[in-house]
Amino acid sequence: MKKEAIRLHDLSCCHDPAAITTEVGLIAAMLADDFDREGFVAAMEDLRRLFAGEYPGYRASNTSYHDLEHTNAVVLATARLLHGLHLDQGVRFSGAQVLVALLAAMFHDAGLIQKVGEPVGSGARHMVGHEERSIALVTAYMRAHGFGEAAIADCGAVIMATGLKQSLAEIPCRNATISMLGKVLGSADLLAQMADRAYLEKLPLLYREFVEAGIDEYGSELDLIGKTLDFYRVVAKPRLLEELDNVMRVLRAHFRVRWGVDRNLYAEAIEGNLVYLEKLLAKCGGTYDCFLENLDRGGIASRIRTESEGD
Repeated sequence: MKKEAIRLHDLSCCHDPAAITTEVGLIAAMLADDFDREGFVAAMEDLRRLFAGEYPGYRASNTSYHDLEHTNAVVLATARLLHGLHLDQGVRFSGAQVLVALLAAMFHDAGLIQKVGEPVGSGARHMVGHEERSIALVTAYMRAHGFGEAAIADCGAVIMATGLKQSLAEIPCRNATISMLGKVLGSADLLAQMADRAYLEKLPLLYREFVEAGIDEYGSELDLIGKTLDFYRVVAKPRLLEELDNVMRVLRAHFRVRWGVDRNLYAEAIEGNLVYLEKLLAKCGGTYDCFLENLDRGGIASRIRTESEGD
């Protein structure tokens, strides 16, 4: 494939945990000679087990938007941003700092996974305030694996940065590097979602999670789809550029060095999604079925339609 034709989705498969583990391990090795690759690989396997319902005390993940694929995408985006900061700004991270950032990415949505014995339904009911549950889980995990209290506190602080309304100035970071890691993860979480090739297809799944969480900002799947452009322009983009200090700008350096592609593929993917959404809004107006007919990557819309017919 010619480099000018390469798109973000051509470079990795977030459906495949093994592929993400390999790629992120490679990037981390370029960042720090003392990176604990074995510990990282073990943690990624534990993450897979957690989402699959094989981790002691936890049910399998049952949220269809905030799933393992999303978490893998955030882990990968985090590694890419760290590499970009190293290349573009000369930032040097220790192996321990890289691992803390990656653990925060792995566990940032783990609070949406229900414990055994919790009420039926899905983990989406924990969406509001799930960061605290995620921090509690990663704290227990890190203590069980011999991490010191400082690293555990750092990991929790980094996870807090994923809250859309969270001011980074209010997060208790013990130094500027941990604050930077928070900006990295906050950016990675937004970028991984909105650059997803199937982002538009997944919006109805996100709406379902909002409903179960009691978030009534959107009146229907169609309402959420229609307001997505404003969400990016009013919420996501200003947060990426201002609160998160435009960390995403360093991604171009990562793609140039790692893949020989001198472009910010995340920015391009997001722009492509939003341009297509604008076309659909003009084409479909207020017809939800029209959107489903024009959004079926991964068979997601077909599954949504089948489930709706079965209700």
